[in-house]
Amino acid sequence: MAGLMRRWCGLLQPLHGRGGCSAGWRYDAAMTPAIADMLSDMLKTCPGLQFDGTPDNLYDEEQQSGLYHGPRCADWLIALSDPLLEKLGGLDAVTEAMRPCPVLPYEGGAVLQAGDAPGAGSDGDPESLPDYMRLGRVIEPVRAKNLRHVIAVPDPDDADEIIFPQERSDAWCTRFSGRATPRRRS
Repeated sequence: MAGLMRRWCGLLQPLHGRGGCSAGWRYDAAMTPAIADMLSDMLKTCPGLQFDGTPDNLYDEEQQSGLYHGPRCADWLIALSDPLLEKLGGLDAVTEAMRPCPVLPYEGGAVLQAGDAPGAGSDGDPESLPDYMRLGRVIEPVRAKNLRHVIAVPDPDDADEIIFPQERSDAWCTRFSGRATPRRRS
């Protein structure tokens, strides 16, 4: 799988990309409180799961938020373009920081691989995936920040609505970075 991602990245030249295990819902279906609750519980229990949905496509130019600035967080495979690798000190520095995990260069970037296979993790503990933690610390300087609408949960005040608590989204996006989520100022 890593070789296939490397090949496609060499052809498509993305700014960044990812591969691993994901949870999501059908794109033609509306997010309901029940689905939000189920997905939120899955993501809390299995830190290696990614979340797929329309939030990936949201971009707020004023806040410079969205995945146009870098990957959301660590995953089993993370592709980084040469400009992102340079922001991390270059390919050699990234390769050294990722040891013993593989870094697979391609023309225009490299694929960073966190272990032999994707992992779900256990008991909500990101430390149960040490290679994801390593990759998360490596990419933290270029990780997309200010991401909104990532984790949806049922609204405690209205059972028919969902909300996107920023603190919960921030905590989830930084779970592999090796640092606590910064508190937002009011």
